[in-house]
Amino acid sequence: MEEDFSLLENIVQKNIAETSDPAKFNWTKFIAEMEVGFTELGFRESSTGGVDNILIARIGGGVGDFVLMTAAIREIRRNFPRSKITLCVTKRLYLLAEKSPYVNNVLVLDEHYGNDLKKIMDFCKIYLWNHRYSHCFILKSTTEWLQHLFAYMSGARERINYVHVANRIYTNRIRPKDKNLSYYMLTSPVLYPKNIIHEVDRHLYILKAYGLNVQNINAELWYDCSDLFIARNLLENFAKNKVRIALNIGTSSGQAERRYPIEQYLSALKSIVKMDGAVIILGGPKEAEDAKFLQDNLPTESVLNLIGKTSGWRVDIAVMSQMDMYIGNFTGMCDITAALHIPSIAISREAKDRPAEFNGISQFYRFYPWQTNAIVLQPQHPMDSCVEWSLQFYHASSCNHNKQPHCITQIVPEEIVEAYAEMVNFIKNAKKFGGFPSLRNIKPITSADTLANFKRQKSFSEIDYKAAFAVQFNFVKGA
Repeated sequence: MEEDFSLLENIVQKNIAETSDPAKFNWTKFIAEMEVGFTELGFRESSTGGVDNILIARIGGGVGDFVLMTAAIREIRRNFPRSKITLCVTKRLYLLAEKSPYVNNVLVLDEHYGNDLKKIMDFCKIYLWNHRYSHCFILKSTTEWLQHLFAYMSGARERINYVHVANRIYTNRIRPKDKNLSYYMLTSPVLYPKNIIHEVDRHLYILKAYGLNVQNINAELWYDCSDLFIARNLLENFAKNKVRIALNIGTSSGQAERRYPIEQYLSALKSIVKMDGAVIILGGPKEAEDAKFLQDNLPTESVLNLIGKTSGWRVDIAVMSQMDMYIGNFTGMCDITAALHIPSIAISREAKDRPAEFNGISQFYRFYPWQTNAIVLQPQHPMDSCVEWSLQFYHASSCNHNKQPHCITQIVPEEIVEAYAEMVNFIKNAKKFGGFPSLRNIKPITSADTLANFKRQKSFSEIDYKAAFAVQFNFVKGA
């Protein structure tokens, strides 16, 4: 039997009728009225059946952002083993979320709803209100009040997320409670500790701040045998005796300044294929032209162009799971390879000497490959006015040329070739101790490691391979 939510609908319609301009909307009055309605309809009562309904929401963001929240999804399930968990994501993330073993249901929300209160209400009425959620966890660290509006409109009794966007914490521009609507919409507003930098750490800190127990901090990927079957068919008999490299020449965000120039990629790859490397090109339609350029200019036996030949992200991930190494732009694809524990060589636009006050919102620090051995190549200095622009607008990047590769062009192809040789040496040494390890760096990089060590990356030649493999073996055995 369908419930009658006309009380809540009338409150929304009445407030929308007063003004269509969100800037003039009386949000505090609206929340006060909705709270009366939610209370009257039993949304604020504890579950009597002993099983809570929990909502996890990720509205917006790319594929890499989703991968970095998978650890938090697993840990929520660990803390609520008997609860029914619903995961709400946008359409582009559905394929990644669909196979999660930790949730009971996956819903798709149009990320363009924005502050359209009527559309948000209609979604909540159809999909959420009947379930009387006990908790809504917003897993988005660069959040804004519209995320919190969705959490509030879900009707969840407890609503948990960061109350400020990160740059307000690190640049000391925190708004007072009476001027921040999120304090009204969240029941557990969390402030960033300044030493929590990496995105995985940030997602897990939300859970810790709420009092949950976090036992495992590794990110995960969810795909099935059918995806792996397709991937292996695509790779059949290709470069079996070579070092197989997943190559990413695009960016999930589409930001051109994060793309390394294709001509410079070609120069590096010509040397790499002579060193027994073989390239598998992955990406979307926007990369098709550049992929064809590489395919036409590299030896046929050393390049496989899979753009347009896979059926979605899960097959791409299954293909990458069969790789020995990743080379590509510092984007969401790095997060996927890290979750697969594949050694990575990533090329970043972000200069090494960016001002220290930006480390908390730096993409290099926030997204450094979490649980794998990695070499991230960076320009030494930003070019032209990028530093001044970054200082003026508190931006996460030190590069402000969104329509073309800019600071990233300073990385020369020889640096990529040198990094490749170093990574191959690491792989060969690892193989001496029981074969090629599937989990290569068992202790994930944490924010503390980031702050202490990332200014000068440790060379792979300094790694104690025997000790590293012993740790890996213990982890696989469940230690």
